Amino acid sequence: MAAGVHVGILFLGEEIAVRQTALFTVVMILCVLGVFVYLSHGVGSAPLAFKNYVLGVTRLSEMEQIDSRVKCSKWAGVIPEDECYLAPGTIADQDAREVIFSFYDEKLERILIRLDHAKFEKVVSALKDTYGPPTAEKNVTAGYRKDAAIQGKEYTWKRINGDVTAKEYSPRLDESTVSYRTSRAIEEDQKQQKPQTKKGSGGP
Repeated sequence: MAAGVHVGILFLGEEIAVRQTALFTVVMILCVLGVFVYLSHGVGSAPLAFKNYVLGVTRLSEMEQIDSRVKCSKWAGVIPEDECYLAPGTIADQDAREVIFSFYDEKLERILIRLDHAKFEKVVSALKDTYGPPTAEKNVTAGYRKDAAIQGKEYTWKRINGDVTAKEYSPRLDESTVSYRTSRAIEEDQKQQKPQTKKGSGGP
C-alpha cells in the first residue's frame, strides 16, 4: 500500500513538473512575441514629434508658449491655412537655417527643417538612431552642373501615423531638408500632385 502511494506521489510530482515546464515555455513565448510587437509596431505607432512639437496634437495657439521666437502667418483660401516660422533652429544638435510649421484647422500637421548640406549626414545618422533603418532609400536627380546630373540621397521612415523624410538637396545644392508629415499632410500632398483635368467648355 505504502509503495503504491509513493509511486502515486512520484507520478503526481512529475506531472506537476511537466505542467510547470509547459507553462514556463508559454510565458517565454508570449514575452518574446511582446518584445517583437513592441519593436516592430509599438515605436512606429507613437506620435510623431520634433522636440516639444507633436504633430497632430500641438495647436496653433500653443506655438508662442513653446518658443517665443516663433512668428506665424495666416493664408486665406489655401492649405495649410497657417504657417509658423523659427529661424534659426536646430535639429540633432545641428544648426538649421529655418523651421517651418504648417497647420490644418489650427493643428500641426507638417514640419519642414532647412539646413546646410554639410550637416546632412550627421542629421541622417541621428534619425537612424531614433527611427532605425529607413523604410525607403533612393537616389534622386537634384539638378545639373555642366550638363552632368547631380544625384542626391532621399531617406524615408514610414510611421503608422505619418512619415519622416530627409532629402540631401532641397533642390538647392547647398541646402538639405528634413520633413515630418502626418497622414493628413500626406493626403493633402497626394491631392496636389494629381493632375488637374480641365472641363470642356462645350459647344453649341
